[in-house]
Amino acid sequence: MAYHATRKLGQVAVVSDAECFVVRKKLSPDVLDPDCNLAAFREVVDGRHAMTKVVLIDQQIMAGIGNVYGDEILFQTSVHPRTRIDRLNDGELVELFRNMRLVLQTAIDCQADPDRFPNWFLAPLRHERGWRSLCDVELRRVKVSSRSSYFCPKYQRRISCCAEENG
Repeated sequence: MAYHATRKLGQVAVVSDAECFVVRKKLSPDVLDPDCNLAAFREVVDGRHAMTKVVLIDQQIMAGIGNVYGDEILFQTSVHPRTRIDRLNDGELVELFRNMRLVLQTAIDCQADPDRFPNWFLAPLRHERGWRSLCDVELRRVKVSSRSSYFCPKYQRRISCCAEENG
């Protein structure tokens, strides 16, 4: 067995009962699990008022999405990371769900190597300070629940019911 964690935040362990581990850690079903369908997704996000990025990376809501892939899903859906999930309409929720699966499957197919991702993905550009996005606009970084989020200010505009800063 080999384990590689670039940020060195991982842990490998052998457990005698996988189901017990999942229950103890309060993990939800994985996004790529066949039982995680659009109806199940709608059910877990219904009534939530948190920022979409926060909902995406909360392993107790939907397991399998980390910070980098949360940014990618939002980029592919053209949603600003600070947009509250309850501000998304039904079509945006459907697109968000489809992009969750697309991004994670792409990451698997590319062996999680950003340099192998399609050229229309954000991941290869995410850590380049001052790097221009696909639309030649400088990417921005904001903190969302103490995590850095990278986004394109041109295509990921914030959806809000009140006048808040757009950064």
